[in-house]
Amino acid sequence: MSLWASLRLALIPSDAAITPGFSHDSAYLSIVARNLQAGLGYVNDAHWLLFLNPPRLPMPYHNANPLYPSLSAGVAWLAHTDTVRGGAIVSALSNVLLAFSAFWLARRFWKSFWLGVAAAATVALWPSNFRDSFAILPDALAAAFAITAVAIALHGAEWWRYALAGVWLGAAWLARSSALLVLPGLALWMYFQDRKRLALNLGCLLAGAGLAASPWLVRTARVRGSPFASDNEFYWLQEYHAYQAHRTVDQYWRSLTPPPGLGEIVRTEPLEFAAFLARQAPAYTYLLLAEAADWSKLAAAALLTAAALALSELNRRAIRSPAFAAAAVTVILSLVSLLPRPNTVEIRYLAAANTLLAIGMVFPFSPAASGRLAVWGRSLLIVCVLVFAVPQDLRILRMAGPDSQAATYKATALAASSRINPGGPVITDAPYFYTYFTGLPAISPPYPSKRELLEIMRRYGARYVLLPRARLDYFYPGAPESLGPELAVDAELGPDVLLKLI
Repeated sequence: MSLWASLRLALIPSDAAITPGFSHDSAYLSIVARNLQAGLGYVNDAHWLLFLNPPRLPMPYHNANPLYPSLSAGVAWLAHTDTVRGGAIVSALSNVLLAFSAFWLARRFWKSFWLGVAAAATVALWPSNFRDSFAILPDALAAAFAITAVAIALHGAEWWRYALAGVWLGAAWLARSSALLVLPGLALWMYFQDRKRLALNLGCLLAGAGLAASPWLVRTARVRGSPFASDNEFYWLQEYHAYQAHRTVDQYWRSLTPPPGLGEIVRTEPLEFAAFLARQAPAYTYLLLAEAADWSKLAAAALLTAAALALSELNRRAIRSPAFAAAAVTVILSLVSLLPRPNTVEIRYLAAANTLLAIGMVFPFSPAASGRLAVWGRSLLIVCVLVFAVPQDLRILRMAGPDSQAATYKATALAASSRINPGGPVITDAPYFYTYFTGLPAISPPYPSKRELLEIMRRYGARYVLLPRARLDYFYPGAPESLGPELAVDAELGPDVLLKLI
C-alpha cells in the first residue's frame, strides 16, 4: 500500500487547477477550502444556483458536506501548497485507503492473502475509482470511508465495533451524503448476524454516525434553520423540474424561482412524477452503462461479459449469504436512487456500489465459488476485466496532464479581472472557475432575459458580464445588441466577450 500511495502522489501535477480533473464543482470546493485556510469560515464567494437568492456574497457554504474542503485546506496548510493540490492529495490517498479496505473486506471471507491483494488492485484500478482518485471532488473520500465502515462492521459483532463503524460512516456522510446508501445493507447484515441484539447494535452504529456528523448538523441548524437543510433535493430532481418547466437543466439552475420540493410533488402530481421515472428508465440504463464503459461499446461488452461470468459462479449458498444480500441491497438502492437523473447521472455517484461490484469480479477465484467456470472461463473473465479497464485507466492518466481548455479559461478570467476596477461581482457562465482563478465574486447569468440580468446585477452590485462569444445568443437572444443600452461591449477577451453596465 505504501508503494501505491507513493506512486499516486507522484502522479499529482504541479498545477492541478488546469487539468481535466478540475471541474466546475472542484472550483467551489477549492474556494471554500481557500476561505477556510484564510480563516473566513465555510463561505463561498461565487453564486451558481440562483433561485437560492442569498442576500449577499460571500454566501454560506451550502452545496455539499464539509469534510472534503476541510481536509483539502488542512493538507494544503501542512504541505505549504494551494487548496487544489491539497484536494488532489486527499483524493489520491482516498484511493489508497479504499484499496486497503477492499483488501481487509476480502480477507473477512477469503483467507488467501493473494485474493485480498487481487481485490485491492481491482478496486484501486477499477476505472471509475481510478478516475475519482484524480478528481478534485469528494467521491473517492466518501467511498473510502464508507467501505472502511463496512469492513469494520463485518469483522465482528461487538457493540463497540459497530459504534466505530458508525463513526466512519458518519465521516463518509460528511464527505458525501449518498455514502449513507450503504446503511440499509449494513443493517441487513447486522440482522442476520444477531437478530436479538439488532436494536442495540444498530443503535450503536447510528450513535457513532451521529457523533461524527453532529458538528456539521449543529452548524447547518444555526445557519439554515434546520440541521437537515440540504440542496440535495434541488439536484436530485433537477431533470424533472426542467422537464415540467420546458427548460434545459442549465436554465433551471439559472432561474430565480425556487422549485417545489419532493413532498409537494408527491402530493400534487404523483402520477406525472411516476410516469417521468418510467419513461426515463431505458435512457438511464443506457447512459449508466455508457458512463461505466467510457462510451466504448467494446468496453461495455467486456464489462457485461465479465459480470455474467462472475454471476455464473454464484451457488445457492453464496446467494443466500448475508454478505451477498447486504451487497445486493447496496447496489440496487444506489442504482434506483439515481433514476430521477437519467440524463445527468455520473458514474462517480455510485462509487461504493462500484467498489462492491469490483470485488465481485474476484469472487470466481475464491473457495466459495461454485467451480462451474473452467480454467478457460476464469481466463476469459480476466481478459474481459482487462479489456474493460486498461484502456480507460490509460486515458485517465492523462488527467494528470494540463488541459488546454482549462488553461484558456484561466487566462481569460485573469484578463477580465485585470480590466475590472474596482473589483466586484461578475456575471459569468462559470462562476466557480472565475472566482477560483481571480479571487473575485461571480454569479451565473440569470434566466430568461435582460430584465432578470439587470435585477441580479443591481442586487449584488455587479457591473460586468463575461460570456462566451459563441453562446451569447443562447443566454440572451440577440446579444450583445439586445442588452443595450444598459450594457455595452467593453472588450473582446479570447473566446469571451466582456460587457459593462453603462
